[in-house]
Amino acid sequence: LLAVHPSPADDWTVVHFAHSAAANDGMLMIHDARGAIVRAIVIKGGEGRVILDTSVLSPGVYQISLFTDEIRTRSSKLVVVHR
Repeated sequence: LLAVHPSPADDWTVVHFAHSAAANDGMLMIHDARGAIVRAIVIKGGEGRVILDTSVLSPGVYQISLFTDEIRTRSSKLVVVHR
């Protein structure tokens, strides 16, 4: 599971994640439209949520990927707009 809401986001968004209990801790990687990593967040445990401050991101489309054991297991799109 990897769910992002709200999207489009202005100041913040919540990323909900869940991965296999057999997996080690994971990582959320946020890439911009060019593929550059703009943020990496270590996550502990099999499921949870992260509140992401999007006010520091430029408006645009981002990809959030969940990695466990160095393998991308899920991806979701995030749109950032500043009103």
